[in-house]
Amino acid sequence: MKGKLMLGRTMTCQLDGLSVGIVQVEAETLGGFSAFSIVGLAGPSIQESKERVRSAMRSSGIALPPGKILVNLFPADERKSGTQWDLPIAMALASAMGLVDPKRCARAAFIGELGLDGSLRPIAGVFQMVLGLVGQVEEIFLEESQARICSTIEGIRIYPVNSLVDLLRHFRGEEEIQPCPHRNLDKNQGEEEDGLLDFKDMKGQDQLKKIMVLSALGHHHLLLIGPPGNGKSMALERAGTIQPDLEGQGLREVMGVRSIFTGREEEILSTRPPLLMPHYSITRAGLVGGGSPIQPGIITRAHRGILVLDELPLFSNECLDALRLPMDRKEISLLRNHRSRTYPSDFLLLSAMNPCPCGYYGAEDHDCACSPYQVKSYREKVSQPLLDRFDMVFEVGPVDKTGKSSMKEKDSTKMREEVEEGRDRIQFMKGKEKWPPKVSPGGKALLEEISVFFHLSSRSLNKLLALAASLCILRAGEKISEEDLAEAFQYRRARYKYWGK
Repeated sequence: MKGKLMLGRTMTCQLDGLSVGIVQVEAETLGGFSAFSIVGLAGPSIQESKERVRSAMRSSGIALPPGKILVNLFPADERKSGTQWDLPIAMALASAMGLVDPKRCARAAFIGELGLDGSLRPIAGVFQMVLGLVGQVEEIFLEESQARICSTIEGIRIYPVNSLVDLLRHFRGEEEIQPCPHRNLDKNQGEEEDGLLDFKDMKGQDQLKKIMVLSALGHHHLLLIGPPGNGKSMALERAGTIQPDLEGQGLREVMGVRSIFTGREEEILSTRPPLLMPHYSITRAGLVGGGSPIQPGIITRAHRGILVLDELPLFSNECLDALRLPMDRKEISLLRNHRSRTYPSDFLLLSAMNPCPCGYYGAEDHDCACSPYQVKSYREKVSQPLLDRFDMVFEVGPVDKTGKSSMKEKDSTKMREEVEEGRDRIQFMKGKEKWPPKVSPGGKALLEEISVFFHLSSRSLNKLLALAASLCILRAGEKISEEDLAEAFQYRRARYKYWGK
């Protein structure tokens, strides 16, 4: 009918950091002078989509009608960015032009960037977007390779799309696109990368290997101190090889974060915990997040995994102090330009440092070239509040070169088995309501003595008890013994040696 306005609607989403918001795309064809307008606080990348959509539809055999074309992104009071809008805008236009059934489009979400030839291209963060759309829509249409990745998500139908032409044929009933069958993740996926590093390469460091097992078992933050060449960095680089595979909600969270920073299928679908080793020149915003718009930092990329800070005193004080709250809260809240974002940051912090700038303070076979002032200034880079958040501050001694090490043959596989068995025992004790384990009478007396003499804070006491509980689990005990507490304190003693009480 002459003068009748045509309106098409589709669904997509906006990724703001890690938050996913539903966005409705409305398209309308109007009379008057030819123009193509996108409203709803659309950023520059969305404004450029007008040319990509126009060319893609022309390549697909669709001529846009004369007159004004208006596209609205609802809600219109939130800023939007990205290139995932091309496909929903094109489908909303096709619906407004009567090329597809508007009712069918209303049940689906569309995510993807269009090439000038009408082909669909992958975008960043699509896995996190799909996770946010579960329960909101019935089906999602994605670029083919990304549809295969997202087919591991339950509760929603994923359709692989190669081009705009194929999608239009599907909605017109000419050539159906079959949804991707659900895929189960292969456990231990990502072992190839771990296989390049192994603790079997470390010889003569029995105690250090036990420390690494304890850290992985109880999620204990660790600071290693010692001269160069004793195996500190070597141990930290291999820390990920003894971590159990991720599963359940934790794995989904990690996969969503990974999809924002990489498009590689094997990396996104890996069940191995992340391990991040930033250089000490990193900025505060790069480490904990920030910028405008607000973006997650390295600590969010290390969520449910390991953050390794080698040469800890060389990081800026601003970076180190910014770690304190995330280590306690397991998340980071950022405020920029009246906008607040909260990102997950449940990471295991493993760090290493030398005892002085030259590295040989107290070494038997090397002379230290540092002045007392240099040594003091170097150590003060690591503040007492940050030290208080380490469960273990351990001095790494020289490598045992006698060949009598009892653990020299222990590799990453055996160490990971110890961690997995320990975690299984913890779950069993939780089921029996025996976790955390009680402290024996002798242990209580020792704990009180240590607390009074070293003026332990409440946080230090809790960390000492948690470390002793991990030692109890490692020896398959039922109660925290005096020996467990004594050994746990020895793994924290270097703090008082190098920084005082």
